[in-house]
Amino acid sequence: MEKKAVGSKKGRIISFVVMIILIVVTLYLLFTKYDFNEILAALGETKPGFIVAAFFAAFVYVMLEGISLRTITNSLGEKRSYVKGFVFASVDLYFSAITPSSEGGQPLMIYTMNRDGISISKSTITAVLFTNMFTSGLLICTIIAAILRPDIFLFQDTLFRICLIVGIVISLLIFVGCILLLRFGHAMRRLGMGVIGLLCKIRLIKKREKYEAKLDAAIEDFSECETYIKSHPLLTLKVLICAFLQRVVFFTIPYLIYLSFGIGSASFTDVFALQVFVQMAVYALPIPGSAGVTELVLTRLYTAFLYETEAQIASATLLTRAVTFYFVVIVCGIVTLVNNVVTNKKAKDLELL
Repeated sequence: MEKKAVGSKKGRIISFVVMIILIVVTLYLLFTKYDFNEILAALGETKPGFIVAAFFAAFVYVMLEGISLRTITNSLGEKRSYVKGFVFASVDLYFSAITPSSEGGQPLMIYTMNRDGISISKSTITAVLFTNMFTSGLLICTIIAAILRPDIFLFQDTLFRICLIVGIVISLLIFVGCILLLRFGHAMRRLGMGVIGLLCKIRLIKKREKYEAKLDAAIEDFSECETYIKSHPLLTLKVLICAFLQRVVFFTIPYLIYLSFGIGSASFTDVFALQVFVQMAVYALPIPGSAGVTELVLTRLYTAFLYETEAQIASATLLTRAVTFYFVVIVCGIVTLVNNVVTNKKAKDLELL
């Protein structure tokens, strides 16, 4: 585990390089399609108060995840401060942002919690429960958005439709898979072993033992989580509510940016629904930060439903990504780095005793 630790120099360099590449790709996509001077002019006409509120909402977004994680760890008997909750959330969000399909967030968060003195089993329960509730929050928002704005949900754009359908299917599979693992672990193990055996026979995967070990580890984790959830039903409800609010705050950011342009023809529910569908559409993309595709989907939906000029469309896309992605990545990256430095220093001090 140490080779993949959060604090490894190689890992920090790779993460930084990936983040820079994402920024460059995003800027390139925008400035090759839209006029740079017009974008600057549109940005200059925005109302700064709403932009500040958007950045504050992004900070609250991270805080709410920290509160969820702290709520779970405290219920497990691992009392932690709100600051520690913010640190755990930052690690999750940072590594989720810079790894394909957000696959790095959960393992690195568990690792960070373990370094803070929380056992692997308790860290895993925390990560599994929060991830399930966070996914549930997105599904609830998607249902609400589809009811509020079915016309956006049925928007006839090929890229958007494909990504949205794939995102919904994968999120539902993850949600249902988690429920099945929680309720029918042994049956799911037999099914999983059968699937692994089939994939090995048709040579789609190799090293059967490796995948079987991963399946066993996952089922063991979910078994521990199931036992805890059953004995703490109110905890699950609390985390679900907090995760749902976290999602809502995130989807409020594009509305604040929309208000900054002074257009005012669309309501909060319009922008909320649009952003929910965008998030669901890029949910499962195996691209760090869903770079490129997010911007493309945003510009198409902004053109069809919200903004009036190309300069506004490009500026709104740039601002939305700057606040919801790059700002969050930078803040969470700094918090992760500082926490790692402090943790390493404490470890070295203990070695000297």
